[in-house]
Amino acid sequence: ALVRPHLEYCIQFWSPHYKKDVETLERVQRRATKMIRGLEAKTYEEQLLEFGMVSLEKRRTRDNMKQYSKILGGATKKRESSYSQKPPRSKTRSNGWKLIKG
Repeated sequence: ALVRPHLEYCIQFWSPHYKKDVETLERVQRRATKMIRGLEAKTYEEQLLEFGMVSLEKRRTRDNMKQYSKILGGATKKRESSYSQKPPRSKTRSNGWKLIKG
């Protein structure tokens, strides 16, 4: 409750892209969960399950997908064209949107 808000503050703007940075953030959370009495002997994954939490990396991925869904749905003022492009309507098995490299 005390560590996670600091690790996730404005994460949308500075989200780590390198594996070493992701591992550094996870290491901070690992240390914080080990400080809880009675959980020292459990693995990190068991500690997360005990509290109903997920890893920071999984949480970031989930939150990014939620944000992108809001953008596509029109719930935010950010234009989806900066993230994706809609090809001609010749396809029948998708919503037509494709992610583009930014």
